[in-house]
Parts: sequence; C-alpha cells; structure tokens
Amino acid sequence: MRTLASAFPFALVCACTGPQADSGNDRTATDESRNETTDEDCESVYGTVSGIITNGLPHAADEPIPHASVLAKPIDNPNQAISLMANEFGEYNAQLPADGYTLIGEGIGCISEPTTLNLSACQSATANLSLTVCNLGG
Repeated sequence: MRTLASAFPFALVCACTGPQADSGNDRTATDESRNETTDEDCESVYGTVSGIITNGLPHAADEPIPHASVLAKPIDNPNQAISLMANEFGEYNAQLPADGYTLIGEGIGCISEPTTLNLSACQSATANLSLTVCNLGG
C-alpha cells in the first residue's frame, strides 16, 4: 500500500511531544494569536500549526491516532509538501513558513478529508483532522 509519505520522498518530518490543551473540532482551521506580539514586532516568517488526528470511523469515533502523519502541501506549490508526525497522543505541532496549506492526515490505513489552512507569520493555527476515508480491500 502506498502512503502519503512515500508519495513525497523529499518531505521534512517533524515530531512533537506533550499533550495539546485545545482539541477544537475536526476538519476546521482557525487562526489564533500565538502571543501578544503585534505584526510590526514580528520578525519571523514562520507560523505554528498544531492539532490532533482522530479516528472518524463509527466504531472508534474521536479516538486519537498515535504516530499518525500530516501532509502539509503549500497551496501555491503543492510539490513542496512537508510531512509532520504526530506523537503518541495523536497530536502534532510544527513551525512552517507563513503560507496557505492543504493538510491531509494519514494513519491506520485511512486519510482525512483535505483541510485548507492560512498560516500567518508569528501566529498559531489549529487544524484537527479526522480520518474517515479508508482503503477497504487493498
């Protein structure tokens, strides 16, 4: 079976640790202030994306998926995808260049529906992903 990670061999893998305080709702992406810096104080070109990857299937709905992955594809350059790895709690967290991204979660033979995220420099965004599209027979 071909995985998202094998489809993009040049992707960067980021690992995270520790529980996330905000799980939000799945398939949504919202901008949140990372800290109290203003745009004129910001000298970074990076923003932070985080979220949790859960099982969206009826038999195990909302259970976190340990060590699942997230593929972050820049909207303007989808061939430059970045692969992120969730921790043992299904949570991921990474600093990415400010840009628009399409995020797809993958694990347990399933993927999430694509989620669009606009990430700004010096800001945080949350994208929780629910795995609902599965390969049911190989």
